[in-house]
Amino acid sequence: LSKQFVDFCSEVVQQKKQQIEAEYRAKTLDRSKYKFLLDLLILNSLDNDEHGLTDKEITDEFATFLFAGMDTTSFLSSMTTYHIHNKPKMLENIRKEVDVHFKNPSEITTDTLSKLEYLSAVINESLRFTGPGSRTL
Repeated sequence: LSKQFVDFCSEVVQQKKQQIEAEYRAKTLDRSKYKFLLDLLILNSLDNDEHGLTDKEITDEFATFLFAGMDTTSFLSSMTTYHIHNKPKMLENIRKEVDVHFKNPSEITTDTLSKLEYLSAVINESLRFTGPGSRTL
């Protein structure tokens, strides 16, 4: 992997770790809001003190997962998740849209997902910004 890619991953890990550690130390951590792989790796490390993953190991896992997902649909999913993850307001808007259209998880089907115009726009913008054809690693 390129140094630039690994440095980017390291920066993302450090930013997320600072956020989670602050809540962890203040005992205000709401684990239900941390569902992403990176979040779970960091939480596992905090929970297991000296037996948890080091920052380098977390970065390596994150970089491997991100790099492995860089293939057409997988790449689009990874980058859309990245954009949503880094823009809390975007995630909030998607959740609100889902709550408006679906009162029960059983209502969510491939056909009914087409009602989610905001989510579709997010995916389309992610494709436009970071589509599989635009990558140069």
